[in-house]
Amino acid sequence: MAADSRESIKVVCRFRPLNKVELVKGGKCCITSQTEEAVTLTTSDATGHTFSFDRIYGTSSAQADVYEYAAAPIVEALFQGFNGCLLAYGQTGSGASRGRQQQAQPPLLHHTRSSSRCC
Repeated sequence: MAADSRESIKVVCRFRPLNKVELVKGGKCCITSQTEEAVTLTTSDATGHTFSFDRIYGTSSAQADVYEYAAAPIVEALFQGFNGCLLAYGQTGSGASRGRQQQAQPPLLHHTRSSSRCC
């Protein structure tokens, strides 16, 4: 495998939509600006903070898009005999684990479970 972007660490950020409880309590999205690689979050005191990542996925992003960018190259490398690791981190209840534990998954996402065990 040639040295390329598949062999480097990627930091990907995915924002989830507000859940029902947050909406009922009047919660508001803090994303005020977003590109493919930078996002500005505004706090309750109207202070904006900009963060940069290798890729950012917004609240309407599809799981398949995140998989194709962040996981598929790692899964492919695993089947070629290379080591790889995926780390999903999120606030409790944010869905980081739920994505790996879903029973009904599209065929595209089937290997996500395998890769999480190979870390």
